[in-house]
Amino acid sequence: MIRLDERLEQPWLALKIGYGLVPLLAGLDKLSNLLADWPSYLSPAAASLLPFAPQTFMYLVGVVEIVVGLAILTRWTEIASYV
Repeated sequence: MIRLDERLEQPWLALKIGYGLVPLLAGLDKLSNLLADWPSYLSPAAASLLPFAPQTFMYLVGVVEIVVGLAILTRWTEIASYV
């Protein structure tokens, strides 16, 4: 891990938590459809190209977002931030 100036540790931690929680919570929402009906946000042209239902695609996107969010919150922050 890159050693930061002591003055930057607190903002870095706040950004790490924020950038980790956003995809984590978005992924959980895609799995539960609590805040939005996510399959309806998928373009009909894109949905017609999928070999499975749009809801299944959103489940896959949600799982990827959850994994990335958890990776950012753990020690793999730098690697996960590229995803």
